[in-house]
Amino acid sequence: MKVFNVVLGTALVVGLSGCLANQSSETATIQDLWVAPYQAACRFSMAGNHRLGMVLKDQASAAWQQPVECPEGIENFQPQWGHTYQLRVRVVSIDTTGLADSSSIRTEWQKTLQDIEDPVGTEYLLTNVPLELGAITQDTSGVYHLFWNPFSCGTTVDCVALQALDGSNGLVTLRMAYTGDAQIPLQLMGWN
Repeated sequence: MKVFNVVLGTALVVGLSGCLANQSSETATIQDLWVAPYQAACRFSMAGNHRLGMVLKDQASAAWQQPVECPEGIENFQPQWGHTYQLRVRVVSIDTTGLADSSSIRTEWQKTLQDIEDPVGTEYLLTNVPLELGAITQDTSGVYHLFWNPFSCGTTVDCVALQALDGSNGLVTLRMAYTGDAQIPLQLMGWN
């Protein structure tokens, strides 16, 4: 059983896209990008709110770079838990001289070169997950969500106690297992 350790660290600045009305000039390069089979908690707003974001690297032999600031994503690509991807992307540099929006890079999906699925039961250790309001929720059908990502609760795990900590602004470590189910891809195996 593989275990991945997810720790907040240095951000890999990939996929920043802006809302640009006037794109005066663009330059583009084609490159390969790898997407991890898990996601990590990262900031996505100026207010410091969090969500789960892609964990990326730009070379096969490089270490996974845990995002502090969430990458904007890759246009026309939606990663699935439990799948490691090698992608061919087009990285567009945009001249933003004189524009109020400072975003200057957009990443566009071109082709999926590899899609390797982890075995069911592979575990991912998500550390330093902030328990801000709305981090752990439960919908009316009883499915739990971690920043809008559905998960089920292991038989020996007290998800009610975990959900009670929602909004406490503490940090928690979650041990999630890949279920292979596209609708609810994760099962919480433990937390502390």
